[in-house]
Amino acid sequence: MDLPNLSGLSLDAETPTGAGEGTYDPTRGGGDVQAYFADMVLDSDRNAMYAHAIIAAVRDFVRIEGRAPVVLDVGCGFGVLTLFALVAGAEHVLAVDVNQEHVQRLSERLPNRFVGKYTAKHIDIKTPNPFAAATPDSALRFDMLISEILGTFANGEGESIYLPAYATHMTKHASGAVYCVPHRVTQTFRKVALPRFVNNLMDTEFALKYMPTNHVGLLYEYMAPPYLAGAIAVRVDRFDVLPFRVELPQQILLGEGSYAAEWVAELWAGIKLRNTWGWAHNHTADAHSKHARARAWGLMLFSVPTDCTAVVNSKDVHDPRVMHSTIPDLLLQDTGSAYALDPKRRSSDRLRNTYTFAYSAVPVDDGVDRYISMKAIAAGMPWPVTIADLYGVTLGALVRIYREKGLYGRWLSTLAYMGVLPFIAFDGDYRVATDYDVPVKLRPPAGPVDRLYNYLTDGAMFLLGGDNQ
Repeated sequence: MDLPNLSGLSLDAETPTGAGEGTYDPTRGGGDVQAYFADMVLDSDRNAMYAHAIIAAVRDFVRIEGRAPVVLDVGCGFGVLTLFALVAGAEHVLAVDVNQEHVQRLSERLPNRFVGKYTAKHIDIKTPNPFAAATPDSALRFDMLISEILGTFANGEGESIYLPAYATHMTKHASGAVYCVPHRVTQTFRKVALPRFVNNLMDTEFALKYMPTNHVGLLYEYMAPPYLAGAIAVRVDRFDVLPFRVELPQQILLGEGSYAAEWVAELWAGIKLRNTWGWAHNHTADAHSKHARARAWGLMLFSVPTDCTAVVNSKDVHDPRVMHSTIPDLLLQDTGSAYALDPKRRSSDRLRNTYTFAYSAVPVDDGVDRYISMKAIAAGMPWPVTIADLYGVTLGALVRIYREKGLYGRWLSTLAYMGVLPFIAFDGDYRVATDYDVPVKLRPPAGPVDRLYNYLTDGAMFLLGGDNQ
């Protein structure tokens, strides 16, 4: 088939970031496996919601447009969304990513039956049109855009910049329907009551700063949502209309107190992915998604000082800097000082000796054989996605990398490589066995382990082992 012409499209390379046991440059891959990658691909709820949405979107496209769609997966990563589109019946999937390693590995992660049904291309500022060499004059365009470039803030990875750029090459259909997953994303602020030591941090080190919840031991998973008021929408990204647009309020005033920044993404009509305190506390469909999301995304907290007022989007909402900012535009009205984001993320260390909450301990190092359960990783996954297919783009992809890098059969830190692992490791007596479960040994960190708190701040050690993989 002919491939779309994406001439004029460019995607700037991200700034290299440090994480885990290696330096990760998303344009080239990383020196080692990054823990947040593992946490995200093993987030069952995230994956299941995207699967439901993409399958529904493809089926709606076939019903309304009378044919199968050509789909563009922006930021294909491990290939999870590409798999869902292929399984749903897409005519062809164009998978692009700034990470060269992901692009190169896509064929080993996707089932062989889809060979010829997808095209993987690396894209960066040097290759603005990765398909130009194949079809320089092609007028064909893609029909559907799918992407998961959501961050701790909804626009934290620049979705409002990149997705509209790609959408200029999307086919406009006579039906008027716009086929994009996600469909609509809403960023909110909500007033909350926080523990004293958290408020003390925000009044001192994090004054006039957004503070990630993983600075305070992922506490929001274990507390009932301490909401004091309703959610206030401070940003809506509309991907259900063409051209895509950002809706910002002219002005919102926030009184003194503590706030949590949350978001809800309507991926497709009626199918929502939530990054909220309420979801994290109440989610029971699987045992680990909220832990994975807390580590990969988490929430942002901030405080408005006593006798002060903060202003959201007080500047020109049509200013591109405001519209496409990766953090909400928040100012302290009394001084005009802007809230900033602390990128260092080092403060969790100081909390190791801080009493917080009575967590239940996770038993490890007790001689029981354990497995990483694909049943748990596949929780909520709709038909026709199979465990075998899902394994290839999630746990199987990770295991292959661990083997290639000489990490299989070595003791590793969960915080550096797979933070969510203790929550999906099932013992041999209680797990529901599949052919894709991976044997694993766990042992606690040094020091007392009477509270789960130790696993969140010090981490556990794990060893992947066995001959069945």
